[in-house]
Amino acid sequence: MPVMDGWETIRRLRADECTRSIPIIVCTGKEAPSGTHDPWADVLLAKPCPLDTLLLEVRQLLRRNAAA
Repeated sequence: MPVMDGWETIRRLRADECTRSIPIIVCTGKEAPSGTHDPWADVLLAKPCPLDTLLLEVRQLLRRNAAA
């Protein structure tokens, strides 16, 4: 991402009252930076991420949010 990296994007989403409750799935080849806020992301998947794994995580997040 040319202007900011994904971690900064997530930090800003979590800091904003309007977007902080949106579930975030991260597919990355990097580790989360140390000292990150908990939760940094709802799901952290390592690349390459198989489609069935991603779909499973999306379904679980949808179920969790529907139950809340």
